Amino acid sequence: MIPARGVFTDQTMIKPATKMKKSIPSSSVYRDFRTNRENTHNKDFHKDVIRANFSLIVAELQMSPVFYRLLQEKGILSDPQIQIIQRHGSQEFKVAKMLSLLEGEESWVLEPFSDVLNETGYVQLAKALRNTALTKQLAKQDNGGKKSQLWNQMQTLEQELEKGYVEEALTLKRALGDMKREYLLRLQDLEDELVFTERERDVARKEQNMALQERESLLRQNKELLKTLKHLRQSLEQQERKWYRAGQNSQALLYMAPIRKKSWPKQRLLQQAVELCRIRE
Repeated sequence: MIPARGVFTDQTMIKPATKMKKSIPSSSVYRDFRTNRENTHNKDFHKDVIRANFSLIVAELQMSPVFYRLLQEKGILSDPQIQIIQRHGSQEFKVAKMLSLLEGEESWVLEPFSDVLNETGYVQLAKALRNTALTKQLAKQDNGGKKSQLWNQMQTLEQELEKGYVEEALTLKRALGDMKREYLLRLQDLEDELVFTERERDVARKEQNMALQERESLLRQNKELLKTLKHLRQSLEQQERKWYRAGQNSQALLYMAPIRKKSWPKQRLLQQAVELCRIRE
């Protein structure tokens, strides 16, 4: 009997163990497998699995003619590659070289290489490869779920931010509207106050002009009155000097005495008028 072997699916899940026919498939079958599945795995997926089990495989695996033949028949490695492996002296170097060549191949080689391990009795190594592949695939799915969750959170955050921007814009718009109305009301009050102040200013300016005109009129009248009083005073003084010069005879004196008595109230009146004009000035 040939040992049961597990088969990797596209999602690196393990299929139930099946019995294998004695006839080994030709290399063309695995070339078809490579062609059909070369895009189903990450191109570096098999490298990660091999590197994770590199030390274990080097320590446990022993290269043999059967192992070389199966690698060649399953299309995993070519004749020149197998010859390169065989040139190395120790088993460890041969296994290490084989693993490095497998890393240079595509991801599809991981499944037939696990089959070779099963068929040659290295069941635990094949199981280790499957477990590592399964773990990495689950981790990949978890990362994909985290990325999807992060993307959803980002979309939700963008929607919340957009909603916040809209609400903030509406708040600012309302605030600007209130400020505009308040400004217009205040502007109207200031315009009304300005009109009232201009009217008061015009009235005060008109009253001031009238007062100035009245003052100028009074000053002119006062000036004319002073001029008249001065002229009258001069005339009286001249008349008095004439009377005194003609006072040698008694008749002139007798005549002048009553006149002087009569002219005394007039002089008194003139003095009062002059004093009144001075007070007005």
